[in-house]
Amino acid sequence: MEGFLKRPEPYTAHGLLLPVPYEHLAQPPKERRTCLSVARGQDAEGWVPQGDMGANCFTAPQLAYRP
Repeated sequence: MEGFLKRPEPYTAHGLLLPVPYEHLAQPPKERRTCLSVARGQDAEGWVPQGDMGANCFTAPQLAYRP
């Protein structure tokens, strides 16, 4: 788990999410703006987005990770 969180590239769930960075902060934010999109699987292309990922956004609570 720690190795995954320490990698330099942000997490996108293979393109399903806007890039999410994992970073060590002295004081983690209590919430963060998050955007989602709907996608469907297509055999030859993998995940195909079905809408504007920046149009479905909300504020979500954040949970701190402590090893």
